[in-house]
Amino acid sequence: MRNLRVGLVVLVTSLAVVPAAGAFVVKQHNGRRVGLMLRPSAVPGYVAAHGQTRGNTGGGVVQYHNGPVLHSEAPYLIFWAPGGSHVIAPSSQAVLTQYLGDVAKDSGATDNVYGVLTQYTDTTGVGALYHQTFGSAQVITDTQPYPSQSSSCSLGTGLTACVTDAQIQAEITRLIAADQLPTGTGANAPIYFLITPTDVNVCLSGGQCANNNFCAYHDYYMDSGSPVLYASVPFAVWAGGATKGCQDDGTSVYQTPAGNYHGDPGYQIADNLSHELSETITDPLINAWYTGGNGSEVGDLCEAYAAVSSTKKDVSSSAYAPTLTGSASSGTLTDQLFEGDYYYTQTEWSNARNSCSATPTT
Repeated sequence: MRNLRVGLVVLVTSLAVVPAAGAFVVKQHNGRRVGLMLRPSAVPGYVAAHGQTRGNTGGGVVQYHNGPVLHSEAPYLIFWAPGGSHVIAPSSQAVLTQYLGDVAKDSGATDNVYGVLTQYTDTTGVGALYHQTFGSAQVITDTQPYPSQSSSCSLGTGLTACVTDAQIQAEITRLIAADQLPTGTGANAPIYFLITPTDVNVCLSGGQCANNNFCAYHDYYMDSGSPVLYASVPFAVWAGGATKGCQDDGTSVYQTPAGNYHGDPGYQIADNLSHELSETITDPLINAWYTGGNGSEVGDLCEAYAAVSSTKKDVSSSAYAPTLTGSASSGTLTDQLFEGDYYYTQTEWSNARNSCSATPTT
């Protein structure tokens, strides 16, 4: 899911044929605009079209709109799980913590998707450098009870609670104040990834929810004059009997690396997190790098597999390619390697290659 944008939002009330997955910029009831990384099964009731009020500069499918990119970042993991039925499996927490730790240890490498992002520069002339830091202090166990359920939140099969985007912002703000956490878009910019359990839905003010519409989203808000970069990455995409979460890779079996955590749903959540991390790096304030039309960002164009690539439909034959290890039939495919650990995550769009890519190119 994606971002806030300045522009004309056109509501399309008729249902149109859409790809298996996609990203659309939509207007919430509170007037804020947010881009959605749609679930494979979602058919949106409306699609937002950018009425680009700012000129595009630079070539390539993803265009520059004069906003900043991040030159270094410090991702935080917030596991918001009060207990009772609201728990996140220790194995899934371990997968996500290991993933961000491995990504940080490999900072500066040129053999993974984060190296692809360095081609996207801002007005300083400096690119979105692959420079990340991550340590134990950036893992937060949050047992704060969920607020009262809003009327705009919906439940469904396997769901026992629901939080809104506004409540997520409020909880992050509470943690920032309580733990004296940083904000802003400068050096080591903090990005707060709020993770919620499988039985907890997340809903936007426009009615889009994690159990039936989107996989994840990133956004920002202002706190005491400073931007707070954050993303919601809910396990609710696994509710209701889902067998692959939001893994839209063209295979029928859930793909995860062989090993101790094989089959853990946390691997697919790491995939959604990598999508939002890449887009926060290249479009933190929703005014930097994205396409015209739907306003797709670098992750949107590569989030779903199709035999025939289409930047207009956010599908690519290279969405999860090339394979490094494993087989589709055994559910052990991998396509990324960080610090000796394999993962299976989507690729990112490269203007330099004019395609989705797992590694950068000169």
